[in-house]
Amino acid sequence: DSNRPLLNGHGSWDVIMKNIEATGTRFPVRMTVSRMTLSSLADNIISLHRKGFESIAFYLASGEPWNDEDFAEFEKQLNELTCYLMECYENGNAPSIHWIDKEIRMYIADKGSKCSLGLNQFSVTPNGNIYPCNHTNFEDRCLQMGNIYEGLDGAKTAWIEAELARRDPECVGCKFEKRCSCCNMDNYEETGKLWKAPDWFCTANQIVIRQADLMASKLYKARNACFMKKFYGL
Repeated sequence: DSNRPLLNGHGSWDVIMKNIEATGTRFPVRMTVSRMTLSSLADNIISLHRKGFESIAFYLASGEPWNDEDFAEFEKQLNELTCYLMECYENGNAPSIHWIDKEIRMYIADKGSKCSLGLNQFSVTPNGNIYPCNHTNFEDRCLQMGNIYEGLDGAKTAWIEAELARRDPECVGCKFEKRCSCCNMDNYEETGKLWKAPDWFCTANQIVIRQADLMASKLYKARNACFMKKFYGL
């Protein structure tokens, strides 16, 4: 209702939920959290789950001037959310919360997840131009990798591959380095480099990791059946 009002000024949430009810399907949900909606993050996710949504992804909006007060609120929201998730695991009905689940899985596997934009995934514009992914700024010709009629630009493909292989010197030695996987296109938009994440993401990701690890540690020690089946297949 805050970000998607109807032309008449009324909120669109009730209309959307009515249409979803008509389908009889609970689709995966992707939530972008701005500074304006940050204080409602936990309540929004909990509300979605109670309405039957089982797969929910949330991300902080890139380009926002995130500050220390915002990150304190973000940690508060994550703590509230993981407390709710603990109850869900104990009741055997835990939803999939993408960012939190991803960090737990990366800890178990002891490795991060890498995006392969421009290597095994591409986006094609209506005029046939090829770009690394659908999150690309299609006005940026620096990222155009070729055209379906003329083929790929080998030099551009090699540049993207080399960029994705680079490590940020500031991340070397960080105990969380393997568990950072910021969107490469977000990196490029904010830092001008595919391999360098903005500082705000590093701070936010460490908050998610701390909260995810605290929850996972408690559930693992308790050998929670729902948790063990979900992450260990037991």
